[in-house]
Amino acid sequence: MKTRKSKLIGTLAAAGLLSAFLVTAGANAGPGPRADMPFAPIAIERMAEHLDLDDLQRQEIENILLAAKPEFEALRERVRSEIDAVLTDEQRAKLENSKQRMRDAMQRRLNDSE
Repeated sequence: MKTRKSKLIGTLAAAGLLSAFLVTAGANAGPGPRADMPFAPIAIERMAEHLDLDDLQRQEIENILLAAKPEFEALRERVRSEIDAVLTDEQRAKLENSKQRMRDAMQRRLNDSE
């Protein structure tokens, strides 16, 4: 029981960090993001600045992110489904409300930056 709970907590933490990264990066992508990977421009730019990446490294990292995207999406969906199965109707509604507030706040930030 403890091992399963530890695995679930670890999976949730990883998915949460990944989701936060993708959502934050996607929300700040600015004009002209690639349709197949809207989070990539800002994520790669932040990484490139922080790590002083050259153009080849940037391209390789973009390719890695693009290749991993289906796995990330599958993990996110699986974790969401597992969480949804545990929550009550009231808790699911509260969670959805929180997600909507976050989306609204990100949209306001995007609109303010234009």
